[in-house]
Amino acid sequence: MRVGNACTLQLICIRILFFWIIFYIGKSDVLESPNGMAIIAVNTECCMGVLERISDAFEKKKVPSSDAILTNSYFYRLSAKCSNQKSFLVFLRFGNRFYAQMKSYILSRIWFGLCKPLKILNIVVSLFRPRRLDSVFFMEGGKRVGILNFQFETNNFGAVLVPYSLQSILSKLGFRAYIINFDPSFFSRFTNKKKFFALCLGYKFVKFKYDFLNLSDLFVHASSLSKLNGFTDVFIFGSDQIWKQKITRENYASYYGDFADDSKKLIAYAASFGSGIFEEISQENTLKCGELLHRFSSVSVREESGVKICFEHFGVDAQCVLDPVLLNDPSDLAPIYSKSDFCGTGEPYIALHELSSDNGALRVAVELSKMISMPFISISTFKRRILGRTMNFMNSPADWIQGIRHSELVVTDSFHCVVCAIIFQKQFIAVRYMSDPLVDRFENLLGKLGLSDRLVSSVSEVLTRNILNKKIDYSKVEPLLSKERGKSLEFLVSALFK
Repeated sequence: MRVGNACTLQLICIRILFFWIIFYIGKSDVLESPNGMAIIAVNTECCMGVLERISDAFEKKKVPSSDAILTNSYFYRLSAKCSNQKSFLVFLRFGNRFYAQMKSYILSRIWFGLCKPLKILNIVVSLFRPRRLDSVFFMEGGKRVGILNFQFETNNFGAVLVPYSLQSILSKLGFRAYIINFDPSFFSRFTNKKKFFALCLGYKFVKFKYDFLNLSDLFVHASSLSKLNGFTDVFIFGSDQIWKQKITRENYASYYGDFADDSKKLIAYAASFGSGIFEEISQENTLKCGELLHRFSSVSVREESGVKICFEHFGVDAQCVLDPVLLNDPSDLAPIYSKSDFCGTGEPYIALHELSSDNGALRVAVELSKMISMPFISISTFKRRILGRTMNFMNSPADWIQGIRHSELVVTDSFHCVVCAIIFQKQFIAVRYMSDPLVDRFENLLGKLGLSDRLVSSVSEVLTRNILNKKIDYSKVEPLLSKERGKSLEFLVSALFK
């Protein structure tokens, strides 16, 4: 659980903490309401008896203090005061009036600029919707699994769907999964005008993360990640281009698990080097990566080229698996897209999602729109007038997925947009752009599913291959996809339980 400011009251053996902000209250009959709350630490039978006598005044949930979220500094201090192993944390829920007063207090603090910079972001997010208490730490049994990838990436749909997918899969397997909220570029988002502007335009991504991801406390320095060893049994690294050192730079070793104790199990799932060849920064870095990679109990990569890199450069055997988003079926993504109000345009349309600045996908969409007399819409952005100026804001992941679901045809240069088109069995055209260093991620996936002809460079290839008249037969694709899903899940289950 992540908290804002707190005041405390200590009475004999009872320690009470009143929290101004409750960000994440897990799915519980008692704790579902986003209202004000107190946490009371109890370490004697007498104190428990006192609470029982006043139990009618509150709704409560009793949780062993050993299951408290250890990353929170308040809980560290609390555990020192309540060292008795039989101590409990009791969560008491207050009414809407209490929460409304706290919200007013928060707004006033923002207005007068009295909050520290790190707390302002959490407070602003809480105003969209208070988080629920992280259910990860209140599930019975199951090891705690920390997932490290690029969830912090600004306005990237794939970057948030990857951790969501892994988190969901691990939860189904009975593990208590959470996302390691490591964001080394956090401060630059507020000091760099371009990054700050992008953050503002993508405010719906921030809300998505706090609604759907079990995020740990924020870590901005790699040196702080070692704290995770105190409450994590397994670390999973991936997916995405976490082993591309031109992206991770001075933090590259963190994505090879240098912060993890030797006693921890390390697993790489669908990791990527971000290129078909290994881009060596220095021989020293390569040697260090090799040493760290040999500590992993299981290694898998997203591309076949990654299997070759692991063996030739590090002497490590790796398996090629599916991107975690592809392990979802449509129902697994329903909790996300059900939050969208978008229900289509009332007529068939082409869904366009473009990452590259070379406008290759846009040109294809424009030409196809003319040829088949069907309008196209950008599913990644929406327009809003601010102070007389039209601004392009980023759509939420929910609206983005809905844009794919309701489309007649998807045109994109985005790998994860192609992935979602396959999940929802949509006709699609994947447009490669010349500056893409990892086009083999498309080639690997589409080749396995017998869809290689859907990857084009221009509209002329669409016409030459007669793609518009050759519909994708998903009755043939599904058996191939199920086979690959089975292999990938088998790797993950084996890695976790061996």
